Amino acid sequence: MQNAVLLAVVVTVLGCVEFGEDNGSRSGTCAKEGESIMAGESCCPGLNAVSDCLPWESCPISLRYCINCGDTVCGEHENCYNCKTDCALANCPKKPEESECSADSDCKTAGCSGQLCLPAEKSDVVTTCEYRPEYGCLKMTNCKCITGRCLWEKTQDYNDCMNSLK
Repeated sequence: MQNAVLLAVVVTVLGCVEFGEDNGSRSGTCAKEGESIMAGESCCPGLNAVSDCLPWESCPISLRYCINCGDTVCGEHENCYNCKTDCALANCPKKPEESECSADSDCKTAGCSGQLCLPAEKSDVVTTCEYRPEYGCLKMTNCKCITGRCLWEKTQDYNDCMNSLK
């Protein structure tokens, strides 16, 4: 009985009981800031159980971390999706766009006048057949894979040609 009273005093004063190192069990106790929890476990008072995965990532749904969301510090396991009050939206990671190419050979010119730069698998697109003066400038550049997208390379000759048309 005295042990139970002593345990209640420790929980009241500290707000949390240290986890036993012998078996790692958290049964009847709470997890401190930064610690991970699984289903059925809980964080100490004042902490939030969150996943540190970004919304588009595939992560174990049962794994969560205890964080102090609201302490104005964007700490470990916190991000702008799980703790908007601490982590600035300006630094929020964006979902990466799907790459349409990984090498220049993945890109081809297309269109009746050769005015399009597309992934090779989409280069059979049908366009109207007209000619514009700016299409002539495309002979001074190359259709390339630039940062995962099929784009016209902006060469100085191409830029000079386009400027001469203004």
